[in-house]
Amino acid sequence: MESQDDHHDRAEGGSSEVKPGQMDLIAAMLAGMRQEMAVDREPQTQRAREQVERTDQLAREQAQRADDQVYHLEDVLQSSLVPLKAETQQYTNQACHSVRNELLDKVQTLEEALQRRFRHHHQAEVYWARLKKRTRERGETLSQLAQDVEALVRRSHPAALEEMIVVLA
Repeated sequence: MESQDDHHDRAEGGSSEVKPGQMDLIAAMLAGMRQEMAVDREPQTQRAREQVERTDQLAREQAQRADDQVYHLEDVLQSSLVPLKAETQQYTNQACHSVRNELLDKVQTLEEALQRRFRHHHQAEVYWARLKKRTRERGETLSQLAQDVEALVRRSHPAALEEMIVVLA
């Protein structure tokens, strides 16, 4: 019994066999389709390129406008800043002078308090203790030792007369 596929093959002239003319026809049809597709793609590609160029041009124009706005804003701010700076400079100078004077007064007060507290005659006991423990260090010359001892004597006895300091040293 003949199958339906066999019957179909015979009706088409045996589709499993391709005749040389048919192959050329198929190749020509495929080539034509490819050419049509390429022709169809070319306008699309051109439109896409034109769109990209327009977009780039718009972006450049926007960037230029933004730069112009920045320069304009900078000019406006600079022109507004100059009078403001001149006006505030006098207040700054006055404030700095005032603050400087206040700080100078505080420093002088602090310096006086420190001098009262730590002047040599207020630390006589400290220098007397150092004088009692003072010995000649290794490598120290006698003249260096004598100068240091004399300085300690002067500080440990701030009210002593010069002759007394010479005797004690």
